[in-house]
Amino acid sequence: MKRFVFGLAAMVLVLAVVHPARCEVKLTLDLDRSEATLDDNMSLSVSVSGAHGNDARPTLRGLEDFLVRPAGTSTRVEIVNGQYSAGTDFSYLLQPKKAGTFRIGPAEVTLGGVTYQSNVVTLAVGNAPAAANGERGPIFLVAALAPGRVYVEQQAVYTLKLYRLVNIGNATVNVPEVEGLTFTKIGEPREYQGVYQGRSYQIIEVRYLLTPRKAGQFTVTPARMDLTVFMQDARRRRGIFDDPFFGHASSGREQTLSSEALALQVLPLPLVGRPPEYGGLVGSFTLEATIEPQTLKAGESATLTATIRGRGNVKRIPELSIPPLDGVKIYADQPLQKDETDADGVSGFKTMKWALVPEREGRYRIPSLAISYFDTAAGRYQTLRTAEATLVVSAGSGNQSAAVAARPARGDTATVAKNAVAEVGRDILPVHGALGTPAAGLSAPPQALVFWVLLIGPPAAFVLTLGGARYRHRSDTIVTSRKVRNAAARFVRTCKRSGLTAAELMPTLQEYLNQRLQLSHGSLTADEAADLLRSRNVDDATVRALSAEWRRTEDAIYSGKGREATAAGEKLCTLVARIEKDLARG
Repeated sequence: MKRFVFGLAAMVLVLAVVHPARCEVKLTLDLDRSEATLDDNMSLSVSVSGAHGNDARPTLRGLEDFLVRPAGTSTRVEIVNGQYSAGTDFSYLLQPKKAGTFRIGPAEVTLGGVTYQSNVVTLAVGNAPAAANGERGPIFLVAALAPGRVYVEQQAVYTLKLYRLVNIGNATVNVPEVEGLTFTKIGEPREYQGVYQGRSYQIIEVRYLLTPRKAGQFTVTPARMDLTVFMQDARRRRGIFDDPFFGHASSGREQTLSSEALALQVLPLPLVGRPPEYGGLVGSFTLEATIEPQTLKAGESATLTATIRGRGNVKRIPELSIPPLDGVKIYADQPLQKDETDADGVSGFKTMKWALVPEREGRYRIPSLAISYFDTAAGRYQTLRTAEATLVVSAGSGNQSAAVAARPARGDTATVAKNAVAEVGRDILPVHGALGTPAAGLSAPPQALVFWVLLIGPPAAFVLTLGGARYRHRSDTIVTSRKVRNAAARFVRTCKRSGLTAAELMPTLQEYLNQRLQLSHGSLTADEAADLLRSRNVDDATVRALSAEWRRTEDAIYSGKGREATAAGEKLCTLVARIEKDLARG
């Protein structure tokens, strides 16, 4: 007990004597070396002293050309000659992206409204030294680019191969970051055995699709791979547990590998020979079209199908259009587009379909379809065209129906004689002309509950069934009424969206008319919509203005501009408001 009291008194005395030092806040930036290579990792630390309880992480300057990873935080407390001081150390791991001389720092931190800065350090980064006699060691990274000379938006394949003779783990790849170049991973990594300079290695291969967005001479900076290398301890005797799966048998160390820097020349698309309708398609493509059937009757439909397929920037395949055909209604289907990435890049196709409905007999010429693209193999523009087709339409059979009247057959004119009424039986119970005691043998009346169920049940079931039918009819009527009332509001909300395209606007307009006019069929043409609105007493000037905007929107879709923003939404909003007023007046 005495020892406890003595210890407590000593602690109180120490706390009374020791007081926090009123020292100045100081930042110190320290790098573990001043020279390094692209294969090296550096340790950077920032020490903040004189700030007790500080948890604000400093900001660092001059690290744009490095990959930076936080490596932990530690706090220190010192009591020297009764003076109390505290500080925090922030650690980082640096990986240089390129060779050169760099100034790192200062680090900055703000405490109590005051900003403090650290010193600045200099780091010289050189290329990794070449191995003697071509020897690359037990593990290294190699990059390749094919082709090295491309056009804007032409695909190139960037390949990374990791050659290894040792076990590894936790591997991550950092592809180069070059302005104007886009890297997209192709598939999953492949692993196989191969030979490099006469020596057998286990190889891990990763491929990327490189797409240049602008012309120029580019340097593809080295790629990096961070991994853990498990080196066998030569002092240990090999045994069953000498495998990286058992962490104690081999030692793992963090390592960063870098590949070579590569040159890439990107040529601009030439202006000479560029077709006026060229839309930016680059690669190698084909175009084919079919129409089935080519012989039909008026009122029937034929399907025109066009497919563009190839390899290149397939996402830019445009939507083809058919010019208006006199006497033929044209209904465009939603295009089908699909692309896939393989070891050589991106390939795909786009299929467009149109339903052609001739209104009268005759021979109709279906014009050819055309598309232009830049052929990277030939180095010039190519234009593909389909052959013209002829649609032969014969007169329709018409919709004739004969009404069949109910009449007696021929010669069946004799009247049918009535049969005499014959008695077939007698009532089980006698008929009483007056109230009185039932005849002998009459059964006793049913119990009260059964009696009332039999008496009230059928009428009640009828009333409930009738009420349910009326309720469902009323609910359907309410839902339909709400759709009609809200059709214009939904259309206006859609039209006020920014970036609205013609391809989005057209189905929205058709949906509004279908709901507002309570139509059962889906796609309307401009002429059909105009006839329906005129039949509902909508002003003719409004109808004509709507038809004009309708056709302009369809032209944008057919001319390949359906995915571009359109200003027709505001005009259509005004026209819909006028239509609503006319429909309300009846």
